[in-house]
Amino acid sequence: MSENNKWPYNTRRWRKIREMRLSAEPLCRYCQEVGRVEPAVIADHIVPVREDPELAFDFDATQSLCATCHESVKKREEATGKRVGCDVDGVPLGGW
Repeated sequence: MSENNKWPYNTRRWRKIREMRLSAEPLCRYCQEVGRVEPAVIADHIVPVREDPELAFDFDATQSLCATCHESVKKREEATGKRVGCDVDGVPLGGW
């Protein structure tokens, strides 16, 4: 990854937002939606930075995810525009 591709993640400002997000929301948001309890390790941009750079340092535009959800569910969501799975009540996620 080139230095430009690391922006905003290589900044002190982002590291502070990441720390604040994981402190405020220590469990994976996606796991909680399906009734699982999993520690979050990634502060994720809800809307990818490449799509809206203006939100790069907006705390409210982030969510806490575990590595598994970030690398699978979130990537599929970004690729297809839809959430996969159901919530704890069996209601499909993503409004389908």
